[in-house]
Amino acid sequence: MRERLQKSFDIVMAKQEKEKANNNNKVKAKNKTISKLKNDLDKKTKELNEKNKQNEKLTLKVQNIENSKSWKLTKPLRHLGKIIEIVFLYLSKAIYLSCLFKKDELFMYAIYNDR
Repeated sequence: MRERLQKSFDIVMAKQEKEKANNNNKVKAKNKTISKLKNDLDKKTKELNEKNKQNEKLTLKVQNIENSKSWKLTKPLRHLGKIIEIVFLYLSKAIYLSCLFKKDELFMYAIYNDR
């Protein structure tokens, strides 16, 4: 009886050892994944900090340009340039549309005069 109990105990202990080893392997794998994710997070955090610093520098540069005398003096010219651009856009559309209508008129004239 004692031998059977010892054998059963040994079998249970062997199963427990296997399960323990399996669980240890799982824990090691999870720890490895956690370590990799922490490294990735650190890398991304550094990249974000660098981008934020770069953004601050560029924002400061734009503010310096916008506050400069030359920028303030040329504001009317930039405004005039935008107006000219809009006028040019409308004129080019008008010319394009007039060309389309002239083509239609010529086509209708040719059809009408062929009769």
